[in-house]
Amino acid sequence: MNERDALMRAICDNPDDDTPRLVFADWVQEHGDDDRAEFIRLQCQAARLPVVSSARQHKENRINHLLPAHEREWLQALPQTLSCRWGETFSRGFIADLTVLETPTDGVIEGCFDASPVTSLRVNCRPVNWYVLAQTGYLQRLIEITVEQADVDRHALALCKLRPWPQLKRLVIAGTIAEDRQYVPINAATADELFQVYGYRLRLPPRGHRS
Repeated sequence: MNERDALMRAICDNPDDDTPRLVFADWVQEHGDDDRAEFIRLQCQAARLPVVSSARQHKENRINHLLPAHEREWLQALPQTLSCRWGETFSRGFIADLTVLETPTDGVIEGCFDASPVTSLRVNCRPVNWYVLAQTGYLQRLIEITVEQADVDRHALALCKLRPWPQLKRLVIAGTIAEDRQYVPINAATADELFQVYGYRLRLPPRGHRS
């Protein structure tokens, strides 16, 4: 593991802590990327300020100047795969949102988790090895999981076998969109089991669940 990868690993392993991000900002500046360093620092500073404040607005103005000039470059530096799609919103200097569009090959999701501090995962495909993500520690970084337009019952049952972790604040289980474009809600028994395991963290679609 080279120095850059080690610094990124520290960020990904401690997504709530600004210190590794600021250390990384120092490193990229030392290697000639002043704008990336400034952007990371500004977003970290802005996140600690009141939303309605002149100090935050001043930093946001500079952020909004830097981002259009470099957004494409910074996004393209992340792993690009057919099975996963990155979000478009930078949070404290990095992308935190990842969508799984189709069943990934081994190591693809893990590679994405190593490249950016992912804390929000959206799943739009059938098989995802939740157990492996839990065993490797990647799952425990997530604050929010959304499962939609896939085999939601299978995902839900797999997630029931795992215990909630401290960082998880929201688990959203939407219904399946069948091949005929009809909405198929989650099974009632599965929904009940999810409630027993995840409690207040769980969000189900307003159309409820099937018996």
